[in-house]
Amino acid sequence: MDLASGAECAARTSDISLGGCFVDTSSPFPTGTVVKARLTKDNKSFVAQAVVASSMASMGMGLKFVNIGARQLQVLTSWIGQLSGELPPESAAFDQEEVVEASADLRLKDEQKYVLSELIVALMRKGILTEGQGKEMIRRLLL
Repeated sequence: MDLASGAECAARTSDISLGGCFVDTSSPFPTGTVVKARLTKDNKSFVAQAVVASSMASMGMGLKFVNIGARQLQVLTSWIGQLSGELPPESAAFDQEEVVEASADLRLKDEQKYVLSELIVALMRKGILTEGQGKEMIRRLLL
């Protein structure tokens, strides 16, 4: 939900990490929009404030999580562990220190991906990269 206007967007998410995710939507919010992200999986929800880091018309938007509570971080870390195969489904509770350490490592990687994706988008806007080239680079970056 766009916190300023109250506009909502129901969509599929992909490329989820501790730093953010990509939201597949044909009507993305503009870059810089502050949103309340709610992701739901198996009757559990993750809620956090996020900023639209990149916006691509008719494709979607990249969200950067900016305010994640401790409980929400546990939910997100569990999901990422399950998706990566590092944790079994419905894993037990985490040691908070382990979560914080893992979060710091992943945030650095996510920050680097964010910077690179912004650079690619800027190169596309300036016409240095074609839209196809830029989309392929972003796709490979987010793998």
